[in-house]
Amino acid sequence: MAGPSRDSLADTPAGRTLLGLLDLAGKDFRRDEVMAWLTGCPVRPPRGKESTFSPSQWDAISRQAGIVGGLDQWQTRLEAFELQTMAKADSGEAAEELSVGRAAAMRASAGIAGDLREFIKDLSIAVAAPPPGSSWPTFCEWASKLLEGYIYQPPSTGDNNKQAGLEQDKKRIAQILDDLRAADSINPSASEEEFKQVLTDSMQVHQGHLGPTGQGVFVSSFASAAGMSFDAIWMLGIYSLAAQQLVPGASRFQAAYWFTSGGGGFQFAPPDFFDISDDDTAQRFREGALHIVSGIQAGVFPANPGPFSNENFANCRYCDFDRLCPARRGDIWERKKHDPKVVSYRELAEDGVQTDLDGEV
Repeated sequence: MAGPSRDSLADTPAGRTLLGLLDLAGKDFRRDEVMAWLTGCPVRPPRGKESTFSPSQWDAISRQAGIVGGLDQWQTRLEAFELQTMAKADSGEAAEELSVGRAAAMRASAGIAGDLREFIKDLSIAVAAPPPGSSWPTFCEWASKLLEGYIYQPPSTGDNNKQAGLEQDKKRIAQILDDLRAADSINPSASEEEFKQVLTDSMQVHQGHLGPTGQGVFVSSFASAAGMSFDAIWMLGIYSLAAQQLVPGASRFQAAYWFTSGGGGFQFAPPDFFDISDDDTAQRFREGALHIVSGIQAGVFPANPGPFSNENFANCRYCDFDRLCPARRGDIWERKKHDPKVVSYRELAEDGVQTDLDGEV
């Protein structure tokens, strides 16, 4: 498929680990959620327990201890399991009902239960969010500590690609958190849910960078189009007209997109706002919309590849049909662009079009 990568940072191991961490407290530490996170993400083991850290063993022991959810169960039931298992090992070995090896294995299980209990206790403190109304930098610092404290990939012999990829993704998440600190200048306070939503949205953007498409009209989902550079954005006009219908008593309507991530610099686009109340703006919008609608009704969908640069045509770099179009697409457009049926499209897509009805068709 042509175009940028469809993978998002939220889908990477580092992204899943951090977002999963932020969700744990809100889900009351349900056993199934905690174990899905532990067994499915690259989690840093407790300090000094690297050699014995085994999420699968933690899963089995937490199940045997009867944990369903809630911090109280993690503490009381794991402690009870630990004490009962140790007592059974001691009494069974003393009565020669258990072999030395079996008793040692039971004591090891009790120790693992203790490790898990301490891990959950520390985790509950770490994921406790700042109080509502805290600043954006405060929430970012909280997430940064989780990022460094819990995401870890043990070095492997022979292949370091996984380790390098994880570290690269951690750096990219750290950059997003640094960018989010700037949101403090727009809104000085935030809630936990607001912070999580903005961070999740920022991490769900495709990893590939979307740039200008060159000349022409680009039609796509807004999620893709928002990352590109255009001379005119018609969606703001449609939103403004809808607002006029919903709020008939208002005298002025201004609209802009707010980029809620560092990639967009938390800027408004356009910076001077789209003002449908301005007569000239409204007229230009209606003329553009008329061209689009009339072209759709007439079935005019010309394949305009745009100027050629960087070994490809500008508009083709973001088109899913790039591999299907012929190599002579530029020549074909030059031959067809003077067709009278394409004039309405060119008036919208190209400034200062001079209609040449005598040109080759």
